[in-house]
Amino acid sequence: MRSFSLSRLAQYTRYYYVSNSRFVFTTLLMMVGIPLLFGVLSRDYHAVRDSVVAFYVFTAFGSALFATTALRERGRKTMEVTIPVSNEERIVFMVLNSALFFPLMSMVTGVLALTLGTPFYYGDYSLAQIIGSLLRDYYFDYPFYLSIMLMSSCCLLINLLARRRLFVAYLLAFIGFIVFCVMLGNILENTLFYDPEFNKQYFFLYVDSDKIELCAKVIYSLMPILFYILSYVALRKRQMKW
Repeated sequence: MRSFSLSRLAQYTRYYYVSNSRFVFTTLLMMVGIPLLFGVLSRDYHAVRDSVVAFYVFTAFGSALFATTALRERGRKTMEVTIPVSNEERIVFMVLNSALFFPLMSMVTGVLALTLGTPFYYGDYSLAQIIGSLLRDYYFDYPFYLSIMLMSSCCLLINLLARRRLFVAYLLAFIGFIVFCVMLGNILENTLFYDPEFNKQYFFLYVDSDKIELCAKVIYSLMPILFYILSYVALRKRQMKW
């Protein structure tokens, strides 16, 4: 079997969504129904938009869980590893889930929920402006999308590395993230600033802010790619050991 085939990838994607159609259908109903319910009860489109954004953030966790469920469940993992699909095709499917399919689901259901709630909103408003604001501020905003990708890739790696207790894995990852932020803050505090008692200037005043911003954007953009690469390594190493 060749290492990668677009045909097998398409067939595997269709198989996975058909075999998990109940989960997908339930998720879509929730992504439309819950924001719409909040909009009807509050008579305010802001409640719908806020709920839609919350579900958009949820897709970062849901896409990773959805893509790895068959590999983790006792009753399905044996059959899943016998499917004629390579690790390369499987990881591309997982990346497409988190980077394309689930964000598109969230965007379409969000626009639908805002539109269906139109008869219940108070005040003067323009539906086109509301939808445009939602798309511009969240779905078409690159930093926000990149944040979703960072969470999705990190969650995918956790799902692939965790054995049985997924909650414990997420808890340890959260604690590790907090410890990392504290250590990074201490390092920056001790290295980027001089002692103000000696009337010395702050270090960052002498650094080109444009270069720092560019470096930060590059590093931030590469982090999801790094997590996806580590996810691929974890998939190859751990797939047959669950």
